[in-house]
Amino acid sequence: MIENTLERMFERAQAIGPATVSVLRAQARLRKHAEQALRSAQGILRLGRDFSPLALERACARALALKTYSYRAVRTLIDLPEPLPSTAALDLVHENLRGPAYFQ
Repeated sequence: MIENTLERMFERAQAIGPATVSVLRAQARLRKHAEQALRSAQGILRLGRDFSPLALERACARALALKTYSYRAVRTLIDLPEPLPSTAALDLVHENLRGPAYFQ
């Protein structure tokens, strides 16, 4: 019965996106009991109604990159804005830069 219900949760997640399905499958693998996996999956899918399916899919994609699959992690990632791409601090060029020829 529980497996059938988990499969239904995976089908609902498929309608949201592949990252959501991957998060649900990963957290189901990590749970010792199927009932825990079911409750967590229901909570994660509820986030799609509370916010939006797009916000849930983006948060799940970030959760996969961070390798964190819990309800709390996905919920936090929905609330946090996505980080801006950073530029390397070592790309600085200024008049005090000596270069490799200085050290020969």
